[in-house]
Amino acid sequence: MTLPASGNTISLSQVNTELGRSATANINMNDSAVRSLFGVGGSGTTISMSSGFGKSARTFSLASVVDVDGTAFPPDTAYAEWVFYADGTMGYFSSGIGGSMGNWTTPTTAGIGSSYWIRVTETYSTGSFTITGSGRGSWNQLNVARYFGISRNLGGYGQSINTIEISTNSSGTNIVATRTGMNLVAEVIF
Repeated sequence: MTLPASGNTISLSQVNTELGRSATANINMNDSAVRSLFGVGGSGTTISMSSGFGKSARTFSLASVVDVDGTAFPPDTAYAEWVFYADGTMGYFSSGIGGSMGNWTTPTTAGIGSSYWIRVTETYSTGSFTITGSGRGSWNQLNVARYFGISRNLGGYGQSINTIEISTNSSGTNIVATRTGMNLVAEVIF
């Protein structure tokens, strides 16, 4: 989990935990891993605990999120959705097809999502469809798999264009990853 933000106190046990170590492991400020995490140059360069405000040993990316197009023929329902898992991975499903989109955070760890929130906000839509999965426009904790999708069961086309954001808190004041212009399409073809 990201180290506390400016104005808070950071402990060496929190730094150890952020580095994936035991909270009680031996650590010192001149440790190369601490310097790397804090973004402070080599040995001999001044480093302080305040250099660690808001830093994370994790990387976050939504670059591999794909546009998803689901098609079906009557009487089947067309659907398209993204899924973000609590272990830091993500995938997609569309009308019987699915796949991996990689990781929203690296390294992946069982249960890491309990420290992060996701918000998917629709920015444009056309046609008609039913929104499925987790709530749009609100922050959803990633402690469980979160699905965001659309479906259509009548002939025709529906498209939803979205912005996806991940934050370290439920208010969204510390966003660590954003992806805009992402499409979900559901079409039933006669």
